[in-house]
Amino acid sequence: MGRPFVGQFRTINNIKHSRLEERMSNAPENVIIPANVTKWLTDAIASYVNVTPQSLDVDISVAEYGLDSVNAVTLVGDIERAFGLSLEPTFVWDYPTIREMAVLIDSEMAT
Repeated sequence: MGRPFVGQFRTINNIKHSRLEERMSNAPENVIIPANVTKWLTDAIASYVNVTPQSLDVDISVAEYGLDSVNAVTLVGDIERAFGLSLEPTFVWDYPTIREMAVLIDSEMAT
């Protein structure tokens, strides 16, 4: 017997991911991301991986800085509270860079 919920989750997640890909592909190469969202994400992630915010590159996967799954799920909860959003628990893995997260958060807040 299949797990229909998993299939629905993947479909919804794929739709959200395709919206981000579309937005990123239509943006200039150096897409401008909201400074306040980027700063918030950079500060939060830096605190989780014990580095300075200045040492994080917005285009490098946060996993490369050592963000583990426990902290990733906690970060999702922090983002939800800070920005009033409802995100999938896999958000950080689906949008692994600060830039991708910021673009999606900004897009979700605009809708």
